[in-house]
Amino acid sequence: PAHDHRTGNRDAAEWTRLHGIVEIICWTIALGAVPPILHNALARKWTSAAALAAAEVGVLAASWVNRRGRLDAAVFILLATVESCAVALVLVGRHGFQDVAMMLFPATLVVAGLLLDRRAFAGVAAATVLFVVGIGLAEVRGLLVTPLSFSTSARNVLDAGIIVAVTAVAVGLLAESLRASLGRARRNEERFRALVDLAVDGILIGDSGGRVVGANRRFEELTGRTSDELVGRALEDLFSPEEMRREPLRLDRVDRGELVLVERLLLRKDGTAVPVEMSSKRMPDGSYQSFFRDVTERRRAEEEKARLQDELRQ
Repeated sequence: PAHDHRTGNRDAAEWTRLHGIVEIICWTIALGAVPPILHNALARKWTSAAALAAAEVGVLAASWVNRRGRLDAAVFILLATVESCAVALVLVGRHGFQDVAMMLFPATLVVAGLLLDRRAFAGVAAATVLFVVGIGLAEVRGLLVTPLSFSTSARNVLDAGIIVAVTAVAVGLLAESLRASLGRARRNEERFRALVDLAVDGILIGDSGGRVVGANRRFEELTGRTSDELVGRALEDLFSPEEMRREPLRLDRVDRGELVLVERLLLRKDGTAVPVEMSSKRMPDGSYQSFFRDVTERRRAEEEKARLQDELRQ
């Protein structure tokens, strides 16, 4: 599993999900920037078009770094690109502090809070507040002159800085709470999985369509198949065709809420059969949970008992 300095060892599935999220964000921004680039180019606003084009290159670079497995570096490049683009658009635009590009700053705080650790997020939040306040003060001091400069006051700048700072604190706290909740859920899942794998009986989970979605280690041992070989198979494939014709699976009874208990011959990968006691019940989410207990020894004992009783009668 990949290593992360926030949560220790991350499992591969979570790491893949995070990479996928960053990739989606990158391409959403890249595709969303195309219309404004074309619009500014057609309007001969070359400076704004150049700023957006530079941001496009930065976002694609972040995507390239992300695909190379460097998640944190990709996030930093992405955030730096977006905030730099926002500053450039505000400086070259005609709306200054009132420019819609200012909305990019709180957006970067949300992305940073979800994808960066506490220290890195604090750095991004501080830089964001400085950018917002700096742009506002530049307009108030006359360093940035726009047709709307008359409506920007020191009080407006202070209010905007406070709003961004409060947003950063709220995002940071929510992100920490989310990480803690996910950590607890992950630990509970690991404990539950350990209990399931240590169970004496084989446990199988089937979806509402009658296909395998999960199995514990004991069930893998009973069938001689790995979890990857089991997932996606139809439940009927676990038994011989002759047995299925003789006694089909009664999922209709399970659907009615009954606990169905039967003895069957479980078909192994090598073609042999294992006598099992199968109990099935429907779960609240519509899936099926079945327990399989190997009754080979019990059948052998019953056969031995019957043989001795027959000898006694003779």
